Amino acid sequence: MWGWLRKRRKGNTESGDSIPQKAAPLADAEIASSLGTIVDEMKRKGYQGPFANVCDGIMSCTFHGEKVSMNPPWIDSNENPFQMRIVDCEQFCSDSFLNAMGDDAQSIGDGFDLDKLDKNRLRESLRDPHTESCLLGYPRDAGEIPDGPQAGPKSMEDLWSIFLFDGYFYFTRTWTQQLRHRATVEFRDGAMFVTEVATNPPSADDAVYADPFANDSHFAVRQVDFLIKTLLYNLPSPAPLPNNAPEEAGAIALYAFTEYGRIGCYPTFDNTTEYRLCLNGVRGRFQTNPDNQPLVNAIVAATKDSNRDRRQRLHDEIRNRTLLFAFGIPEEELQKGAISEDTPVHFMQQDWQGQPCFFAYTDTTYRVEPSHGCLSVDGRGLAEFVRQYNENAAIVINPAGPATCKLEPAELLALANEA
Repeated sequence: MWGWLRKRRKGNTESGDSIPQKAAPLADAEIASSLGTIVDEMKRKGYQGPFANVCDGIMSCTFHGEKVSMNPPWIDSNENPFQMRIVDCEQFCSDSFLNAMGDDAQSIGDGFDLDKLDKNRLRESLRDPHTESCLLGYPRDAGEIPDGPQAGPKSMEDLWSIFLFDGYFYFTRTWTQQLRHRATVEFRDGAMFVTEVATNPPSADDAVYADPFANDSHFAVRQVDFLIKTLLYNLPSPAPLPNNAPEEAGAIALYAFTEYGRIGCYPTFDNTTEYRLCLNGVRGRFQTNPDNQPLVNAIVAATKDSNRDRRQRLHDEIRNRTLLFAFGIPEEELQKGAISEDTPVHFMQQDWQGQPCFFAYTDTTYRVEPSHGCLSVDGRGLAEFVRQYNENAAIVINPAGPATCKLEPAELLALANEA
């Protein structure tokens, strides 16, 4: 099974409001009636607070650790592993606590019993959703993934739950059991792909939380991708901010905590979908190549119905584009330090259904073999590239998906000769 099923982690968070500007101290009467002895206990431990917040429309209070800064620093992209400009909220999110208050707080416990979720109600709770197409890949082990809860809460600071039913991931808010997103997922050997995200539009009651999605259509895709990476793969990742968030670090920290809780440690305005866990396990920031999307579409069409016309369209797309080949560098060369154009590299010959081949990719994040980098080869030069190593070898494009096809040696020669 998947690593994220073996080490299931539960968690999430959200802010039911638009970007909060400042947490307000709670009045003594509110403290006495709602929190009882919690305040004295937290102060004895050195915590700051309590401060008033609203989370998913529920009144709450927050306590911050003694060393938590209310104005955490910005970190430049060249000074962190995500290669994005982030606010360092790690201590803010890891050493702060949420406490729900008021009548609505009594219902929060229902979201902690994931097995009681009514999946039919979940399926029916999308109210004319806004949808965004996408293509996000993630590695996975072989084996069937059972329907049901995949991630959920362990503490009040875990505000998201994820469920899988009938080929969809459902992302709910733990405090309210409210469905936020539904993602279409496709499973393949060694990979899974999210191809569409449907997001509930605002209603009269939740228009405040939905505001970021109304003003930033791609925010839902970034958020779904972030939740998959952090909750299903346990991968520390930059947390997406909506484009209407203020740039003041203190306000961002409060938003990140009330929106993402313990996992909101590294909020950023950058495109967080560029921080990938590649199909071969390599992590880093990779910019996708949108120019190759027509090629992926042509592969899909040719695999569904491999008639002559569709195969020709596939050839036309390949001939005018480039494909990527993953390469390795000998250990002795790596030990020398700097890599140059003269550094020797090697490409792995594979076996595909009993035939020798080389794997090629439309996007560097789809590579499956261990590698140190990728070489770009023009479609017309594929035959020459392969013949250096084995003139009888084929090319398999995107062996783990999102769409896969094989080019026989005769096709490679035809690509080189077609006008």
